[in-house]
Amino acid sequence: MGGRMSTEAAWGFGYPASWAQALQVRQRNAALVAAWVRVRADIRAQADAEWRRVVPRGAGPVIGVHLRGTDKFVMPKVPPARYYALIDAFMERHGGGGAAGAPGPLIYLATDDATYQAAVVRRYGAHRVAQLFDGRVSRATGKQAIWKTRGSADDASAHSRGLEVLLDTLLLARCDFLLKPASSVSEFALYFNPRLVNHSFDFELEGQPEPEWARGGTARA
Repeated sequence: MGGRMSTEAAWGFGYPASWAQALQVRQRNAALVAAWVRVRADIRAQADAEWRRVVPRGAGPVIGVHLRGTDKFVMPKVPPARYYALIDAFMERHGGGGAAGAPGPLIYLATDDATYQAAVVRRYGAHRVAQLFDGRVSRATGKQAIWKTRGSADDASAHSRGLEVLLDTLLLARCDFLLKPASSVSEFALYFNPRLVNHSFDFELEGQPEPEWARGGTARA
């Protein structure tokens, strides 16, 4: 792309390659979402209730972690291990070494990949990893996309999976900081909450500054 933005990235049909491009795209798209997108009241209420349930009163700041696996192919996959240095720095900065049940920072995890989910929970413990419906959501493994999974009642299962994705997006938008790959799910979290544009880190952007609480360098995909 060089110093110029592609038509696709400029108009939202592709992913920006640099931090400078991303700022332009995200500020414009957040304004469009605010003007034209309305989430149904019952879904907003469900998101409110789920956030209150998975982020208990008195918990510290929440870092949103979106991991896109399975059939991701437009951009390289970013595995969980690439996230760990920034998650560790966030948790340490905010006193995240407490025991189970103790107040402190939390990780809100959203992922389509069951292997990625297991890796994050194994590393940080279930008491530090908040998940939609306590992790009981549709996920896949390998290269099998969850949207290709068919159930006995296809219409109902497709609606359920779509609702899970929307709720994950709305809950990611409530986090204090967001770690993400190139993905429309976490992109829309930024659009729903434009404050996150400057409180997020995208592993697939060139030239994005690391958060002030991070220590050392973080390699990009």
